[in-house]
Amino acid sequence: MSSGQAGALAAALASNYAYFCNLVGGNASFTPCTGSGGTGTYPINFFQVNPYATGNIAQVFSDPGSSTYNALQVQWKHPAGHGLMLGANYTYSHSLTNRWLGDYYTADEVQYNFTTLRDPKLNKGPSPYDLRHQFKAYLTYALPFGAGRSYRTGSRILDNIIGGWTGGAIVKANSGLPFKLMGGQNSYNYSFATYPDASDSGVVLNGITLSQLRKNIGVYPGPSPFVPKVAINPQFLAANPNGILPVSTPGTLGQFDYLNGPKLLDVDFSLHKEIPIYEKLRLDIRAEFVNAFNHPIWAIPGVTGGPGQPADFANVSASNYDALGLVSTPRTIEFRMQLTF
Repeated sequence: MSSGQAGALAAALASNYAYFCNLVGGNASFTPCTGSGGTGTYPINFFQVNPYATGNIAQVFSDPGSSTYNALQVQWKHPAGHGLMLGANYTYSHSLTNRWLGDYYTADEVQYNFTTLRDPKLNKGPSPYDLRHQFKAYLTYALPFGAGRSYRTGSRILDNIIGGWTGGAIVKANSGLPFKLMGGQNSYNYSFATYPDASDSGVVLNGITLSQLRKNIGVYPGPSPFVPKVAINPQFLAANPNGILPVSTPGTLGQFDYLNGPKLLDVDFSLHKEIPIYEKLRLDIRAEFVNAFNHPIWAIPGVTGGPGQPADFANVSASNYDALGLVSTPRTIEFRMQLTF
């Protein structure tokens, strides 16, 4: 009880027939306890609405799941001209759901329980794909050198070397994916389901606010080479050693808080050139630089499929619960030549 496992204790007692039958008595209409000699007078549904399902899962399927998505999008395009094509778009959005993990998994794993039927609104929160800010910009620019362009070299050899090149770039920046703080204790209800927060009772914030916590999310040096980066400012946690705790009081629920992981920034470059050889025969030369600045992208490793996957959790009862995993691959440079005809 003192460790916040009230739900697990109740489930264990409900499935212990020696204890249970002594509690409800030798009820002739309740087969597991017939002739047990129990003298208790508690009703047979003291622990479960349907005691005939003791030790098993009794499920009611319904369709109360819901989600919403609202967004504002702004797009800008520079008029094409002088070899330049430039555009950018920004999306401000907010997506809500009451099926945090259910919106990520599919098929038979789409089942998701309410924390408590007494207050289904407790399950409402951001969806696993709630990226509040998204920005993208792209450009292509035909360098003005060579035959048919603004500055002619007057030399076929120079044309083939410096003429006819087109450069391109794509810049992407967006908020980090949300993740849920999990207390790792089941002080309120107990579920036989196996998904990570099936019986979780939430967390308690002591002396800090959710807004303060969100302001201290980023990429910070970790405590060891095995945990190189963490998501929560270590100085903030050191100043508030009991700032985030699991719920441990039996029969109570804490807060169900969601945080956003580190922001994402990615820049890709490309170069392209066509060299005419004979009639329709051309030589294409391409160079592509993916993650051109070798910028690392970090995310909560979580339990739903590795760093950067939606619908992840950070269990505050675990050590290094805010450790980050590397999502992005190192810079990739690819050169390619092909003949087209």
